[in-house]
Amino acid sequence: MFHNACGAEVSDEPASLQECAATFLMVGRLVEKKAPFVSILAFAELLKQVPDARLEIIGDGPLKTPCAQLAKALSVDDRITFSGAQPHDYVLKAMKQASGFLQHSVRAPDGDMEGTPVGVLEAMGMSLPVVSTRHGGIRDIITEGETGLLVDEYDAKGMAAALIQVATKPEYAKRLGEQARARVLQNWTTEKSVERLWEIIQNSA
Repeated sequence: MFHNACGAEVSDEPASLQECAATFLMVGRLVEKKAPFVSILAFAELLKQVPDARLEIIGDGPLKTPCAQLAKALSVDDRITFSGAQPHDYVLKAMKQASGFLQHSVRAPDGDMEGTPVGVLEAMGMSLPVVSTRHGGIRDIITEGETGLLVDEYDAKGMAAALIQVATKPEYAKRLGEQARARVLQNWTTEKSVERLWEIIQNSA
């Protein structure tokens, strides 16, 4: 069986992590397989140690209003911005201004799962340290502790601990991001994905 993960467009200008302290970004549809509630719970734990942290959530979906309600119930709504659906240019600009990217992907109750999330690849290509889950195609593109930090599905405490590492250890976060960008440029650009697909087609002919 052949496997070819999708690729991502990689910006020539990576994020400048030194200029943006504890600003995290989530991008994607607010649906069950993204488990946005878990990310918000983890971020609330981060704020107990890093009270000036911020989180921007880009994306729309059926869980947007419940997520806003959860943020208010946790008294963290003043630290979270719900930006709704935005064009790709806006997302890339937000990535350049962020200091970390998070995505808590899980197997949804109906069995829905991620493939290889393009948002994660784009964040890695932007030199952002990524905090995500041991789930689906994410494990194919992130080497734990080297090109990102992974936690178990639904592990809010584990995700909070990973976010704290990124927020309080800038040199470590920078190294994760640099290694992630190098890995994407080596293996996961759109061009690399097309090359692999062409090779699969030729070998199966």
